[in-house]
Amino acid sequence: MSNELIKVKINGEEYETEKGAVLIDVCRDNGFNIPSFCYYKDLEVQASCRMCLVHIEKMPKLQPSCAIKCTDGMVVTTESTEIEKIQRAMGEFLLANHPLDCPVCDRGGECELQEVTFDWGDLEERFTEKKNVRPDKYWSPMIANDPQRCILCKRCTRVCSEWMGEDAIEAGNRGVVTVIGMYGGWLDCSQCGNCVEVCPTGTILDAVYRHETRPWELDQIISTDTYSSDGMQLSIGSRGGRVHRIVARDRYVNGLNGEFLDVKARFGHEFINHADRIKTPLIRYAKGGKLIPATWDQAFELIAEKFEASAGSVGVIASPRLTNESLFALRRFAEDAAKGPIGVDDRADMSAFFANLSAPLATHRDIRFAKTIILIGGEPEEEQTFTAKQIRKAVSNNAAKVIVVNDTPINLVRQAATQFIHIAPNSYDAFVQFIFGGLDENSAAAKLGIDASELAAFRKTVEGTDGDLVVMAANHLSPAAQAVIAGSAGSLASDAGRVLLHPLPLYNNSVGAIDILPNAGTTSDVAARSKALLVAGSLQEPALLANKDFVVVQELFETETTEFADVVLPA
Repeated sequence: MSNELIKVKINGEEYETEKGAVLIDVCRDNGFNIPSFCYYKDLEVQASCRMCLVHIEKMPKLQPSCAIKCTDGMVVTTESTEIEKIQRAMGEFLLANHPLDCPVCDRGGECELQEVTFDWGDLEERFTEKKNVRPDKYWSPMIANDPQRCILCKRCTRVCSEWMGEDAIEAGNRGVVTVIGMYGGWLDCSQCGNCVEVCPTGTILDAVYRHETRPWELDQIISTDTYSSDGMQLSIGSRGGRVHRIVARDRYVNGLNGEFLDVKARFGHEFINHADRIKTPLIRYAKGGKLIPATWDQAFELIAEKFEASAGSVGVIASPRLTNESLFALRRFAEDAAKGPIGVDDRADMSAFFANLSAPLATHRDIRFAKTIILIGGEPEEEQTFTAKQIRKAVSNNAAKVIVVNDTPINLVRQAATQFIHIAPNSYDAFVQFIFGGLDENSAAAKLGIDASELAAFRKTVEGTDGDLVVMAANHLSPAAQAVIAGSAGSLASDAGRVLLHPLPLYNNSVGAIDILPNAGTTSDVAARSKALLVAGSLQEPALLANKDFVVVQELFETETTEFADVVLPA
């Protein structure tokens, strides 16, 4: 799609849009509700349901609007007796073998087939046939399947392949006996649940949420994924104070991730109501004793007494998984109340990278449309799943070259990599020196444990990039290597395109911690300088808390860190 603007006439009104835009999207963006089942904005076009037919001037037949790109001067009609007759006929065919169980279907109220049928108001039933009754089943602990509700839109098979690169869900057989399923008896994939999100009917269901409540009974709270550093937006559905499900934000409000979520964001919410979650303050009245439940007043009185006794030597340590709001509150506490040092656990996570930035940071859209992507270390498929999706999309939609440099064959090697440079363990610094430090190919190859021809091929790809080049650096690179990448990446720029940087931090909010606590020290430094400590979250090295006069830990569950706490506060 280009940036050139064109004019399209829809139902007698003229609208401006980008040249090459998909007609169904343009129509919907301008208020014309065109039904469709197989079409999904971020999936390859299939054009099989025939529900989105429109009339285009000078074309002899009705056209599927999902498969038509807009051209200047196009004249489109979305509503007519002929169009409605065909759409109703297609709906009649779909319902001929569809169970009429809307009152007990978990998708009731969110079913696209139900919505289209209700919009028509009535529908003929001229066909009677024996329904293909198939028992419902569980594909996994997270995914349930009711195959008799399937309308064969194949959104699930495409989302599994195009978004996740997994191909776990397939279509078997042909014609009226086609079934959607998987090979073997269990769904062998990452359990992301995106197939649930895009399913237009109640065929693929959230097994955790199934039979719990109705969607219109849920209170929806828009939030941000707490597990990933991608900043994925989501909607938390609760009833009576209990979280029942999480869906992608785009179902209610547009979010950067659309309707994409990973397994942790979608299904990792049961900890909220877990029986072991800390729900009341705990006090250890004697070193080595047990934590005893207490009231908030008792806990705060003890904390105030002990912190006052250690005035001037009260340190604060924050976890990089905390929200920006929590980090800001801790900073204010350290500056205004404790007047002591503040640190972030595992401070080395990308701090050197951000301290030496010399090129713009890449957005997810930039990654999607990049021509070359260099991934140095990391495993986005596990830690930045939305970034991984954009890498796969860059390959499938934009023919991008993806170079993976890693000491482990990560999933993206199989899914998207044009070149995999399998380096020796702990040799990332040598690769960085090869790119930016003047290390020649033969010397670098010897240190990396690879053939020099691989490095020559790498240089050829980089130098031949016709468009944006994105360099991704992972958290487990040394601070020195991070600093060199961030400070020298601009040297790879050319007249053909920009060089953009993209960090891959280990923790979900390492970037926020760096922004809000720019002068934070290391955990060991703060612990060494403090007699008493306030710790928000758990530490990588909890033994640093040993032998302190007084330790307060705020956490969700009892951990190795809380074993050193004198007071534990619920998080």
